[in-house]
Amino acid sequence: MIKLSSLLDEVFVDETQIYQLKGINEYLVHTIGSVTLDVQFGTKVEPTNFQVVRDDFPVPHEGILGKPFLVNNGLIIDYQASKITQSNEEPIQVAPRTETIIAISTTAAEGSTFVIHSQTIGGENIRLGNVLSTVKQRQLLAVVVNCTENPITLQPLQLKDVSCSEYQESTTLVATHFQREPVDTNRLKRIKETLQTEHLNPEECNSLWKICREFTNIFHLSGDTLTSTTTIHHEIRTPENATPINVRPYRLPYAHRQEIIKQTEELEENKIIQPSDSPWNAPLIVVPKKPDAQGKPQYRVCVDFRRLNQITVGDAFPIPRIDEILDQLGRSRYYSTLDLASGYHQVPIREEDRQKTAFSTDKGHYEFIQMPFGLSGAPSTFQRLMNSVLIGINGVKAFVYLDDIIIYATDLRDHESKLREVFSRLDKHNLRLQTSKCQFLRREVIYLGHLITDKGVEPDPEKIRCVKEHPTPRNVVEVKQFLGLSGYYRRFIKDYSQISKPLTSLLKKNVPFEWTIEAQIAFDTLKEKLINAPILQYPNFEKEFILTTDASQFAIGSILSQGIPGQDLPIAYASRTLNKAEQAYSTTEKELLSIVWAVKHFRPYLLGREFKIFTDHQPLTWLFNVKDPGSRLMRWRLKLAEYNYEVVYKPGVTNTNADALSRIGDVKIIRTRSQTSQEDKSITLKSFEEYMEDPASQNVKNSNVHEVFGDIFETPEEFHLVHCVSGDFKLSRGIALEFRRRYGHIEKLKQQHPKKTEVAYFKLGSRYILNLVTKETFWQKPTLRDIYESLLNLRRFCREVEIKKLAMPRTGCGLDQPDESAVLQMIKYIFQNSGILIQVISQQNASELDKHAIIHEHHVTVLGGHRGIQQTIKRIQCQYDWEGLKQDVTEFINKCTSCQVNKISNRNTKQPMIISTTASEPFEKVFIDVVGPLPRTLDGNAYILTMQCDLTKFSIATPMANKESNTVAYHFVTSFVCIHGMPQSLVSDQGTEFLSRVFTETCKLIGIKHSTTSPYHPQANGALERSHRTLGEYLRHYVDGNQQNWDSYVPYAMFVYNSSVHSSTGKQPYELLYGKTLLVPNSLTKAPEARYNYDDYQTELKQKLRESHQIARERLIQKKQKTKFDYDQTTHSVDIHVGDRVLLQDKARKGKLSAKWLGPYEVLELNCNDNVTILKGKKKAKVHKNLVKPFLE
Repeated sequence: MIKLSSLLDEVFVDETQIYQLKGINEYLVHTIGSVTLDVQFGTKVEPTNFQVVRDDFPVPHEGILGKPFLVNNGLIIDYQASKITQSNEEPIQVAPRTETIIAISTTAAEGSTFVIHSQTIGGENIRLGNVLSTVKQRQLLAVVVNCTENPITLQPLQLKDVSCSEYQESTTLVATHFQREPVDTNRLKRIKETLQTEHLNPEECNSLWKICREFTNIFHLSGDTLTSTTTIHHEIRTPENATPINVRPYRLPYAHRQEIIKQTEELEENKIIQPSDSPWNAPLIVVPKKPDAQGKPQYRVCVDFRRLNQITVGDAFPIPRIDEILDQLGRSRYYSTLDLASGYHQVPIREEDRQKTAFSTDKGHYEFIQMPFGLSGAPSTFQRLMNSVLIGINGVKAFVYLDDIIIYATDLRDHESKLREVFSRLDKHNLRLQTSKCQFLRREVIYLGHLITDKGVEPDPEKIRCVKEHPTPRNVVEVKQFLGLSGYYRRFIKDYSQISKPLTSLLKKNVPFEWTIEAQIAFDTLKEKLINAPILQYPNFEKEFILTTDASQFAIGSILSQGIPGQDLPIAYASRTLNKAEQAYSTTEKELLSIVWAVKHFRPYLLGREFKIFTDHQPLTWLFNVKDPGSRLMRWRLKLAEYNYEVVYKPGVTNTNADALSRIGDVKIIRTRSQTSQEDKSITLKSFEEYMEDPASQNVKNSNVHEVFGDIFETPEEFHLVHCVSGDFKLSRGIALEFRRRYGHIEKLKQQHPKKTEVAYFKLGSRYILNLVTKETFWQKPTLRDIYESLLNLRRFCREVEIKKLAMPRTGCGLDQPDESAVLQMIKYIFQNSGILIQVISQQNASELDKHAIIHEHHVTVLGGHRGIQQTIKRIQCQYDWEGLKQDVTEFINKCTSCQVNKISNRNTKQPMIISTTASEPFEKVFIDVVGPLPRTLDGNAYILTMQCDLTKFSIATPMANKESNTVAYHFVTSFVCIHGMPQSLVSDQGTEFLSRVFTETCKLIGIKHSTTSPYHPQANGALERSHRTLGEYLRHYVDGNQQNWDSYVPYAMFVYNSSVHSSTGKQPYELLYGKTLLVPNSLTKAPEARYNYDDYQTELKQKLRESHQIARERLIQKKQKTKFDYDQTTHSVDIHVGDRVLLQDKARKGKLSAKWLGPYEVLELNCNDNVTILKGKKKAKVHKNLVKPFLE
């Protein structure tokens, strides 16, 4: 087939020969004709008929050479080399671990069909596959597989040389459409949920889902029955004369019996064990596991096969060499690693050997059908199985080391092809994968203790991490520990004594410990020497490995090395911290834990090989022979059952290398996710959506969360540090940079590939350094959702390891990028009822802006409540403290506009009293005011006009219908001027009736000087105001029930007032005005006073009035002075100047919730008698100083 655009214009296309082409997807394509072209390969030219198609035909090249052309010309496709070769009866080259299509010559009739059977040719590991092939050009095509590690050469084959049979059609074959089994969409969805694909782009995801859709059954999901392969059976070879081993069961607590029965039933249900009548018996042990999500204890039931392993004949099947695998890896773009689900349980045991695995329970006697853990020959059997499954592609499309499969590819298409082939092989052999342990399309992976990337194979950085990130020694003890590690290899470090001198000088007695620049240089130099050649070596798999371990109170350490003991060189270092539970282990348990952990850590190097374990804890050399040690020791010892090792005691004085690592193992980097821990039952926390929709949750009080100023790195050791980072761990500024500078091993966390919302942490001594991954890259802004989820994970982790105190920076850690108050409230909500004390720390040198924001939050906001100075200071001091806090709060609140306007001041302005001038004659000065409104009387009156003489206190009151200016002026003239004459001055308040034009013109007309008091300052008219109180009291005694007759009692009230002795003058107002006492009813019976003629009466009256007025005036002045003295004891004067801004008391507030003060207003003038003129809007207003207070800005 060829595309039309590839033909020259002069080429003739026969349009009469048109065909319909149908692909595997039933898609029909119509050709546009045919053409005959010469095809040259080598020196041969072959005329070939091509079908011509349009240019949009879905192939990426100009045309296709069909199978008839290839067969007729003896052409063979070499897929590995991507080339076509011509068969010319020359020897055939087959590369190692590959399959190749070859041509077999035959004299059979053209078109006849043969079945070529699977068989070996030229050796045990060279096979022909089952093939159905038709004779074309006197040849049959067959598939040959080279299973060896070397290339082979095959001589041309004849049909008579192979096992085959002619295929006879007994029925007519009818072409049918191939129907693929429908995809279980629910199962595919579950697979997608469990696989890790966050790192994949859409194209990569589609490629992976395409393969998973084809092989949904390749994954073992929860609820699935575990499958079993038939490819191989595990054999337990024992001596022919071996007596069945029957070990008496260990004594177990009664509480464990139900757990044994439960797990035994599960194994029987999954067809892993079956009832047995075997004479063999191995004892059971029950070891504790981590509690479940509800905190219920969990256990694992194990079988102790130690006695069986002692008599089992070893399996010599070789484990692959790691170095040979690594030599062929690297330089690829994609890597995928696969892990089988309970791999051992997918391998059946040979039927005659099942009885050897028998064990007993209270319920009965059982034996294993599938291969259990703990059998010494299991690794070799499993490797044999995987080699058989991946025969022909192992080393070409994938590599396998026990149950660890890795697929490598140069591009996405190549990966898809290889992954499909591996899946097909596993499915064919009925093997299933564990989704949670598989990784697909990674750009770099850790495989067999090495980092595999597109740049090649590198040693796993973890091998040197604990040395490279060895913390700087802080005291003499830590210096000794580091010198113990480096000194072990001193013979391989040139000038070791000279390099280490600044460190050894710190060990001298009576020398204060001071870490100098020279000591730091020596420390860094020795670390570099330890992690580079010639100290750090590559492994030699022809030599025996040495594993040296040690444990301290807080950590465990180990070194993998090779060489003569004492002169061995390290291959890798490893250490980790002990969790709180492990720290409580006995010394023996810690030492054994260090061995078990180290063996597992270096498993790729040690499994299937003999090695020595060096320990400085001598009891471990005999512990492995104890019959029934504690359950924890038993569990760990069983984990070592599949390894071939010897435990050697090494005195502590010579074990300085591993000992040093066990002392610095507290920098181990671990990681936790939200699924690793169950939330405590004390509180049910909401999801992020529920939290955001619930205002109450966003206003939770939490007295354990404090905001403080200080240095986070100076917090006490019991505070564990929390720090927010991005997934790429680019810490380039601010507090984040300081974290990286102080804790260099933070860079190591990046290689752990933590995901968003996870908590990545390491430990320094007893302190955790916790890193919340709130975003993927440093340039992104974390979302509130991601921070919320990260904080949830942090709480779960704190509960798991029993952390009680946390310290986190307020800025520069990701918490300051979204709304700080929202994040702080999240912390308060999530950690409520947790018992965890949290300090959110700001730098000590807080800016004025920070201080202002804190005071604003604690005073102005809804939760601040504009509390007073002392209350606000106390609230802030619960979370913050800085120098000058009280002064800053006082100044802030004094200037708070809302407080100045809405609060009643405890120290309102109260100017000292000013004694007004005292009149020397009656009616020289008269005070006037209006009382009302009162209930309207039957005569229509609702107000009272009151007037009082300043000297005599004689008072006049006249009822009025209203207080309009005309009415007031009329009654003033008729009730006072017409009877008592014109006063020299008239004093009123600033009521509109007195300031009106009518009243003002009336005063001018009759020659009266009219002045006003300050607004809302009744003290300036105090005597008249007090007379109003007396008037009111009198009227309340005599008015009727509907209060409509009070106006008829006003004259009587004035009679009583004027005839009563006034407290200021000591005389009746009437007497001071008229010169004689007013005759009242109870004096009617008194003897009549002496009678005078007109002249005598006038003379005596003048004399008496003059004396009375003088006495009254003196008493008034004395009374005023005493009143002023008493008043001034509580004054609080303010100094107000023109141009100041002041607040004015609102004496006409509308409602209790209205502001108490108005303004601020500018002061325009300072008037006499402590009055000021202010500008209210566009108008001037005169007010007394007692009604204003300075406005602070």
